Parts: sequence; C-alpha cells; structure tokens
Amino acid sequence: RISKKGNSHIRAALHMPSMTCVRCNPTLKQFYNRLKPKKAKPLVALIAVQRKLLILMFTLWKNEEVYNSDFEKKKQQKHNTLAAQDNKLINQLVS
Repeated sequence: RISKKGNSHIRAALHMPSMTCVRCNPTLKQFYNRLKPKKAKPLVALIAVQRKLLILMFTLWKNEEVYNSDFEKKKQQKHNTLAAQDNKLINQLVS
C-alpha cells in the first residue's frame, strides 16, 4: 500500500528518476510493465519502482559498489541456463 508516512522530500526527489528508469533501464522497465496492469492507477506501479530504486541506491552505498547494468543480464542468463538444464533432466527422466 501507498501511504504518506515516508519522507515527502525523498519521494519528490525520486519521482523523475523513477520515470526515467521506467523508460531506459530494462530491468525496472520490465518490473513496471509487469505491475502496471495489476494496479488501479499507473502511479502505484511507479511508486513501486521508486522504492526499488531507493533500495538499490542504499545497497550500493552500503556495500560501496558501483552500479553494474550487466549484472541483471548475467543473472537472467544464468537463470535461463539452469532452467534449460532442469527441463533437459526432466525430459530424460520422463523418457
């Protein structure tokens, strides 16, 4: 749920960056497009993107790391490889 309890200044500062991320960042764009039909208003999905962006910024700051855009691609490729191996094993067991 969305509430007004959080810091309004942070919320205001994250509004435009989240709109840009929805257009340019493939991971957050996919996340937004998945949430948008489920929510009553598109703004709710955009606020979810703001929260994800804030968590990402905090995690990078805490671990003193730099954002790596290829990380999600590598993670997705690894997931797809594991899924393909699982399907192959299931097909061998069924045959």
